[in-house]
Amino acid sequence: MRQISAVPQPSPRCRAGSSTFLRIVLVSLVWLLASLHPAVADIVPRKVALVIGNAAYPGKARLANTTADARLMADTFRALGYETTLLQDVDRNAMIRAVAQLAEGMKEGGVAALYFAGHGLQLAGENYLLPMNLPPLTQKLVRDDAYPLQHAIDRLRDSGAQVSMIIVDACRNVPYGWGYRALEEEGLTALKPAKGMLIAYATAPGQLALDGKSGSHSPFTSALAESMRQPGIRVDDVFKRVRSLVRERTRDEQQPWVATSLVGDFFFTPPGSAPIKLATVLPAPQRPSGRTRQLPEVERGNAHAPKVAKLEWFQLMQPDALTLAYKEMEISARQITLDDFPRLTRKAESGNVIAQTTLGLAYRNGSILWRSNPKAVHWFQAAAEQGFAIGENELGEMYYLGRGVDKDVAASIPLFEKAAAAGYTVAKLNLLQAMAWNDPMKWVELLKPVFHDK
Repeated sequence: MRQISAVPQPSPRCRAGSSTFLRIVLVSLVWLLASLHPAVADIVPRKVALVIGNAAYPGKARLANTTADARLMADTFRALGYETTLLQDVDRNAMIRAVAQLAEGMKEGGVAALYFAGHGLQLAGENYLLPMNLPPLTQKLVRDDAYPLQHAIDRLRDSGAQVSMIIVDACRNVPYGWGYRALEEEGLTALKPAKGMLIAYATAPGQLALDGKSGSHSPFTSALAESMRQPGIRVDDVFKRVRSLVRERTRDEQQPWVATSLVGDFFFTPPGSAPIKLATVLPAPQRPSGRTRQLPEVERGNAHAPKVAKLEWFQLMQPDALTLAYKEMEISARQITLDDFPRLTRKAESGNVIAQTTLGLAYRNGSILWRSNPKAVHWFQAAAEQGFAIGENELGEMYYLGRGVDKDVAASIPLFEKAAAAGYTVAKLNLLQAMAWNDPMKWVELLKPVFHDK
């Protein structure tokens, strides 16, 4: 007997209907995927970079390394997946057009980056980037012929970009000419970033940046290009790393500064990526011998381990170098004049430990016209709080002697201990003296072996 299937067999008409239905489903699926494609593409935001390097300024104002710096940054952005435009030695109109095109490209959102290397100045609290083909500068012509940095901030603020970055490696420490030095304050001033924006300067507000040795890169740009390629470092930590490297490589003469209103985490090179390598070889920093610099675990490839604080360059100085540095600062403090104070104060306020300690010495030991122990204590404390052994020792002496503060030998001992631990010979002697004053029995205990041997 023929077995009857429990499942009824479709009729030819029903099979034809199933085939038609299947085709409709496939067509609909293809249409759906096609319609979703732009949305899927939007998951990976567009990344666009504009790099400008102006070097061919007239006469002594010409810059040696901005061309190489701009090329390095353009190569770095391209390696990180940015659509990159490189402009060199351009005038004001070209800068305006290029920034406008960058902003126009962000209508659908994404990441926008503007990098400028060249001369810059501030006038009446506004920052200006200097293009090519400028006439001899006066205050009026600066406003008319230079490129206002606020223009770039405004264009990117209104562009639609989710993340925007403005990076300025300007204010280089070379004679500018054209009456530049008569234009009020040195350096650039701090400008407030718009929402979702980061503004990075090669050096602190009011300070000058270094151009680097001819044929190399500026300290800021080389550190930035190197740090951007490291995987798994948030953009905030990238610039912290840059600041530390620049402070080390310039011996605190230059300290980068960043203002940010970014929300959430942003990475130049996401976690898990391989480090980006470029053909350009960057010079390795010269580190003092002796103590080992502790790097955060994330920079040693372990993103889950707790971070270990890095030592700054001045915390790696050897005893002889500390002694020599003190002698140099003492000489500088004796030779300082009233006209020197504004510039030295600006450097000290930016965190320069050499300037801070020199100011302290000047206020403590200098001319009666400006001598002030409380001000000396203020600047010694600023240097000590950063872990500078000489600043720690000098602050300890102020407490030990009661100069500018109430006499407090007990408070001097921890300061001498920190400086002595760094190998500073003077601090070791001061520590013994303070311990003997604070607790004579400890001094007796220290001397027992000496008398016992005799």
